[in-house]
Amino acid sequence: MSSGRLFLLGEGEGDIGRVDPVMKRGAPCDFEGDLPRLVRRISEHASGRTRFGYDADTVQGINARIPLAGRPTRIGGKSKQLRNAVLAALQTHTLIVALIDACTEEVPDLQRDIQDILAQCRERAADARVAIGLAIQEIEIWMLADPESRTAAFGTADGERQLPVDLERVHDPKMHWREREGQAPPPAGAAAELHRDAQRLAAWQALRPDVVARLCPRGFAPFVQSLVDTLPWTRS
Repeated sequence: MSSGRLFLLGEGEGDIGRVDPVMKRGAPCDFEGDLPRLVRRISEHASGRTRFGYDADTVQGINARIPLAGRPTRIGGKSKQLRNAVLAALQTHTLIVALIDACTEEVPDLQRDIQDILAQCRERAADARVAIGLAIQEIEIWMLADPESRTAAFGTADGERQLPVDLERVHDPKMHWREREGQAPPPAGAAAELHRDAQRLAAWQALRPDVVARLCPRGFAPFVQSLVDTLPWTRS
């Protein structure tokens, strides 16, 4: 079991990145994924550390490999899949960070179920460190929340644009991100896919956790606190 290597668990490839089992990273662009970039930004903000080893997979990917007979059934739906994946990851790692999307109306039930999952982790491994977060609506709202992130990704004009007061009720943040993405096209001759990834990377690198925590108090704020409490290099 890996006691020092971080396991990152997300809903899709965009969350965890394109993790090649042989090369892990490849030129000219790493396509690392939003979750490791967020963890790195929080680590940098809390402790100055920017490098850490990690493995990654998706909730669906892990569930597809779990035999039916080994899948717990105490809770259902999205929570059941999350729980199966976290407990499976706990067999090989004691340090786990998971993030899933949550519609506004799902949040109370998912918050309750996450506490149940964390309790089961503690039952199975006393030394387990597990952080589970909810990206209310979608993770893009966190990058859009901070004007400095928007400026880094799309330019000054977008950074100055006003956003709704209650960001955690913005419908389809991914669509809002793509709209801005399309208004900041790549330089002539540059690959569009590389440019889109560079925009996301720039947004994460510029993100101010304290600003986003204030603007997204139900999703981002508790997740960041759980990361700080969980990652060994951010704990005093």
